[in-house]
Amino acid sequence: LCQGIGEMITPIASPSRRLYVVVAKNAQKLSTAKVYSDFDSSPVEFTGSHTDVIRALESGNFSLLKDGMCNVFEEGIFSKCPEVSSLRERLSELGAFAARMTGAGPTVFGLFEKRHLAERALSVLRTDRILSYFAYIL
Repeated sequence: LCQGIGEMITPIASPSRRLYVVVAKNAQKLSTAKVYSDFDSSPVEFTGSHTDVIRALESGNFSLLKDGMCNVFEEGIFSKCPEVSSLRERLSELGAFAARMTGAGPTVFGLFEKRHLAERALSVLRTDRILSYFAYIL
């Protein structure tokens, strides 16, 4: 669990089941300073639950992840850069049970319970020339 500005790191137990991740970024570039400035002028309330995310990872009950995950930057980024929202939706269409934007964007990630679905999503995205990577949570 990373908190603060990423400097406070608390280890959590490894999931009892593998969770596969596809990380993708289209050609869109964003200024982190501008994203934070825009957010500071109209902040959004955090609606996720760190407790649910940690419990889901530790127990392997990944159904808790989707509702627990939240990125307060998404609303502002999606309104200005709909292609980032579209890429997140595409990961869901390709089989991710949950997808979110990372940090201040524009990179997104999709979570998959089945390796073959994640690998297929990766292949499709790469065929479409979208910079993408495959990983799994240890």
